Amino acid sequence: MGRGPLLTEVEVGMVLALRDHGFTHRAIAEHVGRSTKAIRTVIDQREGYGSNFKGRKPAKLIGRELRLLIREASKTGLSARSLATSLDIDASLRTCQRRLQGSENMEYVKRKHMPMLKKSHKIARLEHVKKYLKDPPFWPGIIWSDEKRFNLDVCIFTSSITGTTYARNRIPISPAGTEEVE
Repeated sequence: MGRGPLLTEVEVGMVLALRDHGFTHRAIAEHVGRSTKAIRTVIDQREGYGSNFKGRKPAKLIGRELRLLIREASKTGLSARSLATSLDIDASLRTCQRRLQGSENMEYVKRKHMPMLKKSHKIARLEHVKKYLKDPPFWPGIIWSDEKRFNLDVCIFTSSITGTTYARNRIPISPAGTEEVE
């Protein structure tokens, strides 16, 4: 479990004074607003309280490097791994990820696995559709994926939705195998 903050000098003085007046550990903890373990530690160590608390390690990413990391991430949109290697940061990948995640100005967005459609791509798509919308020369030869059951040897298949049997040129066929007359 995590370690709470150390008691202040005022709180340590209160704990020692209350203990000298005969209060129990639990009563002192309620009065000071700290845990009984913290009270017990203060009473056991007396003058040496807080001397063996080393605190946490100094942060690897602070100041200039942290600002540089966040600035480059917002400017380029690169991943934490590529930022850490390109900026030559002396922190682990996970530390860079934590700092980027903790920044208030940025939010993680999962990248799409395809390039962005540009205006030229959209125009080319529209031209293709306009060209083949009226007179599609090759559509009769295409077998669509929603046509589940078909036999490629005979080029006759049955639609699973309507139950109608079709030939290769999409003419409905009667169940006996002869073409229907319209």
